[in-house]
Amino acid sequence: MNAQEANPELGPNHPSTLASRFSVAQILEFLGRYEEALPIAQAVANTEEASQALGPNHPSTLASRSLVARVLDHLGRHEEALLIAQAVVNAQEASPALGPNHPSTLASRALVPRVLDHLGRHEEALPIARAVANTEEASPALGPNHPNTLASHSLVAQILGFLGRYEEMLPMAQAVANAEEAGPAQGPDHPNTLGSHHHVADILDHLDKRSI
Repeated sequence: MNAQEANPELGPNHPSTLASRFSVAQILEFLGRYEEALPIAQAVANTEEASQALGPNHPSTLASRSLVARVLDHLGRHEEALLIAQAVVNAQEASPALGPNHPSTLASRALVPRVLDHLGRHEEALPIARAVANTEEASPALGPNHPNTLASHSLVAQILGFLGRYEEMLPMAQAVANAEEAGPAQGPDHPNTLGSHHHVADILDHLDKRSI
């Protein structure tokens, strides 16, 4: 990144340099270093928005804004995250380069119910999460066993749990765990798969206790 910023053919505001800075913020998010990731992601998004080569509605700019929203959500700044996430979804759905069913748009839409869930607004979150999961499942680019689709179904199950709808939640959680275990992208020992099986065990335990 520093080499790109110093390169006279690129410089700090070149789209390639910004893409590299975006990757740094993404890695920091993955590592859980949210306080470090946030200012980098915000700076990239602001620079891309002001850039003549990109602008506010370019897919790269919107991806950076979505990253900012995710990091804010991780930091517990849910109200701020929600406003940004909703604005990103609206722009992506209206974008001729993306549209409502593009995987990037669906990933941003999936963030909205996740943030609503964190805000305790479960009734609002559920239909959005369901719609995202169903669209991802039907998408030729994703399909029923893609990790994004499974994550969306897992979110639906989680929201159903918060709403006390455990009988609906159980088969969905079991299906997610089984698909993750069988899928080449994750497999039986992947943390997501192990977490899903643990989730199923918790639901069964809850239902057993409730039947006593």
